Amino acid sequence: MKPTLRSLSLLLLFAAAPPLPGAAPEAPTAGKFLVLRNGRTLEGDIERVGEQYRVRRDGGETWIAAQLVVRLFRDTEDAYQFLRARTNLDDAADRLRLAKWCLDFRLRERALEEATAADRLRPKDAETQRFLERLRQPPPQPPAAAPAAPPPAPAPEPPAPPVSLTPEALGQFTRKVQPILLNACASCHAGDRGRPFKLTQTSDVAALNRKASQENLAAVLAQVKLDQPQASPLLTKAATVHGGGDKAPLGGRQAAAYRALEDWVKGTLASNPHLQDKLAVPVAPPAPPEAKPSFADVTPDAPRAAPAPPAHAVPITPTPAAAAPAAKPPDNGDDAYDPSEFNRQAHPERDKPPAPKS
Repeated sequence: MKPTLRSLSLLLLFAAAPPLPGAAPEAPTAGKFLVLRNGRTLEGDIERVGEQYRVRRDGGETWIAAQLVVRLFRDTEDAYQFLRARTNLDDAADRLRLAKWCLDFRLRERALEEATAADRLRPKDAETQRFLERLRQPPPQPPAAAPAAPPPAPAPEPPAPPVSLTPEALGQFTRKVQPILLNACASCHAGDRGRPFKLTQTSDVAALNRKASQENLAAVLAQVKLDQPQASPLLTKAATVHGGGDKAPLGGRQAAAYRALEDWVKGTLASNPHLQDKLAVPVAPPAPPEAKPSFADVTPDAPRAAPAPPAHAVPITPTPAAAAPAAKPPDNGDDAYDPSEFNRQAHPERDKPPAPKS
């Protein structure tokens, strides 16, 4: 609880008042609680140095002139004893004012003592009864802060894939190239600071040393352009200023360390042709020839709808086509009409017997 203006005014008033019998001792020269004449209070490691007070807090230091200070106290309990020495302990109003000051400065037990004494001096006083009721209630508890969730554990990095090189290329890397890179580049590229190019410090333990060398070899080859070795980031970065430095890591392309690195890159690519497999682009297999459909697979096309005429076209009414002549039924020998009967009806004269010759 922060001190109120009322409690500070009370402190200033009591500090200026003449001491009563049995007053508190003189102000200490070192303490934790400083009261200024403008009503402000300062807390920290405070000591009087000549005509000034030096206040140290939050890693800083402040100097206050002595004429601006009311009094220095060892702590708030010392301030309470100072005020109590200047309080008329037989006056209920003074005891109640002192009780309120104690509550403002987080001296709850002292506030209850002074308010109880004020109630004995002036029983059933409404203001005193309200203050006592306030003190008898449990102090408000600050809301409990939710426990901070632990930060998620970083995902373990997958181990570097093993790289297969000829014994000569691998021996030159571990004996010559790796020491050059660790001496020149590990200060920026070791640990988590050098991504994507990350180097691992070697160890005296043989198993750990082999693991570190394998990781470094994979990291180095990842910075090599197999189709354009001279344009590899491994070489261009080694010979140029980068990362906020003031000089190239290997001192330029004419330096012995750079030439050793360049010779190793060229020799490794030449003696390890299997590394070029990383550049191979898989070719898609040719599509199978399209199978010709058989007559059994042919499905007659559905009739297509006639296209709609344009909006400006004039509709034409089609002329009805002449009826086609009826097809002659095939002569299958089962004709319902007998030709001899047809001839008798159509040509009756033919049925007459021929006339006798004269």
